[in-house]
Amino acid sequence: MWLLGIAFAVWRGRLVVLGVWADRQLIRILGDLNALPRVTALHRRAEAADERESLVQQARTALQRRRGRVALVSLEKVLEQMKADHGANDEWSELRSRIRALVTNFVGGSQTSGASPVA
Repeated sequence: MWLLGIAFAVWRGRLVVLGVWADRQLIRILGDLNALPRVTALHRRAEAADERESLVQQARTALQRRRGRVALVSLEKVLEQMKADHGANDEWSELRSRIRALVTNFVGGSQTSGASPVA
């Protein structure tokens, strides 16, 4: 029985290490993409910017706290809410496709369907 407990602890430890690694990689990738400034600029040009301000602030705070997966999900939600305003915009489309690809690879699927973000 104690062997099962040790195996479970090792498995959970690996998951934590992988989560920390994923957050670090996402912070680097989002920085390389210049994602937050680009999303913020699109957000300010769109209608009803006040409604999305909390999501932009949540992404900014998550990046400052080095929580890449939370920031990524918040950025994806902001981009989805701006679909009506920027649907034909090339910059929005390119950024949205990159963010969606990152969500698929690092989080495991689109989070805009109402699921709660990764902690």
